[in-house]
Amino acid sequence: LGTLANGRDILFIELINKLKNSNKLINFDIFGRLSLKLILSIKSLLLKNSNISVNYFETIQRSEIYKLSKNYNLGLQLNADQYPFLVSTKVYEYPALLLPQISISRKGYINKLILDNGLGEVINLQENEKQIIEKIENASQNYDIDKLYKFAVKSTFINRAKQYSELIESFK
Repeated sequence: LGTLANGRDILFIELINKLKNSNKLINFDIFGRLSLKLILSIKSLLLKNSNISVNYFETIQRSEIYKLSKNYNLGLQLNADQYPFLVSTKVYEYPALLLPQISISRKGYINKLILDNGLGEVINLQENEKQIIEKIENASQNYDIDKLYKFAVKSTFINRAKQYSELIESFK
């Protein structure tokens, strides 16, 4: 869900490159805008592998997300290299849907947030295909739904605002 451009497309292309020789069936459905570079790369890379599919769809209404999320095992969270400290809203949205996630972010806070809270797996694009597949399988099969729920509850905008307010006050 969301835009795969502005550096996120590069991470996704790298992921597909790592998985392109896999004998595992892997399906990615992308809802939202894709860069032309990503569309062309997908067509080129996937001509060589019928086990990986990437489907792209128009942006959907926010009201449709919950119902649609029931069709998926994982959410994908990508943080572009240009914005390492920007925390994607996906890290909060997926737990609210009780959906574990895989994260690809080379630097910044988001990987620690995901691992410390049991929200899924972090993929390092330096890892080999086997390691990446293992992490994808682990994230989709071995997650704690209670951790996802607890994180979602404590991550409402009001609760986060209170936490930031307390943090600011602690510096006075």
